[in-house]
Amino acid sequence: FINDYCKIITDAEATPFDDHLGQITVPILNISPGGSFCEQTVYTTTLLGSGDITHLMPQLLPPEERLYDFGHIDIFLSQQARHLVWEPLLQWINSHTSTLALN
Repeated sequence: FINDYCKIITDAEATPFDDHLGQITVPILNISPGGSFCEQTVYTTTLLGSGDITHLMPQLLPPEERLYDFGHIDIFLSQQARHLVWEPLLQWINSHTSTLALN
């Protein structure tokens, strides 16, 4: 996964994994915690055909402390996950219910 993802975000080598991303036109919610691959996930969303892309990137610490920041496992284990991830996710789903039903 990491090898293929690096090929996509660096565009250094051809890979078939990004050939059809432009065909994805449904609304997208990109959840990427600040202690994770946060900024790197944004590039891939620019390859999508969707005109409705939202980024949710919870960050609790300054960039120089990224190693200790809210990370991918914290989505499930952190006491802060409810208000940093799950409530915003529910709000996003509720705000896109009619749009998602049409796709």
